[in-house]
Amino acid sequence: MMSVIVSVRADALISKMGNAPALVRRALVVATTALSLRVQRAVAQDKLSGQALHARTGNLRRSINREVEERVDGVFATVGTNVEYAAIHEYGFNGTMSVQAHVRRSREQMRMKKSGVKPAGEVMVRAHTRKVNMPERSFLRSTLKEFEPRIRKDLRDAVLGVVK
Repeated sequence: MMSVIVSVRADALISKMGNAPALVRRALVVATTALSLRVQRAVAQDKLSGQALHARTGNLRRSINREVEERVDGVFATVGTNVEYAAIHEYGFNGTMSVQAHVRRSREQMRMKKSGVKPAGEVMVRAHTRKVNMPERSFLRSTLKEFEPRIRKDLRDAVLGVVK
């Protein structure tokens, strides 16, 4: 699984605040949850809908998930995907890939098959290797970088809102 993780290590600040640690932690959880939702939405609606990649099937866009985890050492938000080919798009790839044996069908043949008509012209493709030069098309890291100022501001505001 490929993910981008933002961690808020607030134990030093929390330990200095006496009775406020629970309130600060709760504020950080709320702010981190809201931020992770915004990042998830930006990745799916912006980056995977034309800015970095154009959706073909929508599988990658639908797979963008998020998780907020509260632990002793901080609050952690993860936005990522478990789609196998996501890393190739995020980081790029230049090398040789193995292609498994498969049946090749045209889009017209796929439409015919869905309508119940037996498609003609299916071709069996043998297993082989091919050279691939896929440029980097970051959608997770670039979104995180764009959101960095807002993340810092919202987390600072969450803590200061409790401290005041």
